[in-house]
Formats: sequence, structure tokens, C-alpha cells
Amino acid sequence: MAIVTPEKRTAYVDYLKIDDNNRYEILHGELYMVTVPSTDHQGVSRNLEFLIWNF
Repeated sequence: MAIVTPEKRTAYVDYLKIDDNNRYEILHGELYMVTVPSTDHQGVSRNLEFLIWNF
């Protein structure tokens, strides 16, 4: 994740105003752009889900 606004605290109302089709998270007042998971990540996630489900 990349920090978008390191010098300014971001509030939820500020987050709602963003309109650029990117995914963001607010962690401790810092706005982070969230990357899209890769296909490798999705495959690992799916395999873990099956292992946990069978357990």
C-alpha cells in the first residue's frame, strides 16, 4: 500500500469525497491506496480457504 497523504489526517467524510475509481483505506487517520490482489495471491487465498473449510 502506498501512503497518499502522509502529512494530513484523513477523516471518513474526506474519504467519501474521493471519486477516482481507486480503492483506499484509512488507517489511524492516514489514507492508503489499496492495490488489487494478483492472481497468485487469489490462488493462495483460495487454497487456504479450502484447507480451513475442510478442517
